[in-house]
Amino acid sequence: MAYDQKKLMNSETATEMLSIIAKKEEGSFPKEIAEEVGVHVSTASEIIRQMRDLGFIKRAKRGQAQYYEVDYTGIADFWFNEVKELYPNQEKFEIYDNSVTAENEPFTESEEIEAKKFFELYIRKIFERGIKDKISNIMFESLYLSLEDYKKSKHESFFWSLDKVEKALSEKFIYGSAPDIIEEVVEEMGLE
Repeated sequence: MAYDQKKLMNSETATEMLSIIAKKEEGSFPKEIAEEVGVHVSTASEIIRQMRDLGFIKRAKRGQAQYYEVDYTGIADFWFNEVKELYPNQEKFEIYDNSVTAENEPFTESEEIEAKKFFELYIRKIFERGIKDKISNIMFESLYLSLEDYKKSKHESFFWSLDKVEKALSEKFIYGSAPDIIEEVVEEMGLE
């Protein structure tokens, strides 16, 4: 069964498999992942291959056996590339009945590094808490709503690149939020 990227990002099976892999510090073997999810090993192997191709998981060996573990840095890299594509190059503002176009500043290298670090911590906490949702919702919609809720609860605007991340994600939002996770990540990174 072939999965394309969009199907993978919206697949409950892929999300469940990623969650199973994330829960096990010592990694997970394809056969045990397939058994836990209730799919054939060939289906699990195809989903694993696609997640590996996207950089979500990495392969490791224990003796002769291959196992998989979550690649949080790879997920953050994938996420940031998607965010950069969503981030508008220009915005239109209405000023005194005239439309004005303004250039948005692109992400700087330090903003990119900090945004990826932020997202890596965020996604780790999502998996630690066992929050289940589609991969695309976790990466985009839920994060956007969590950022919005956190900002409202703190009555402040964001620092560094989160303003840009929020702007990029504002195009996409549907599901629930977890502002408490945002608060934990902000505290851990010392961004308050």
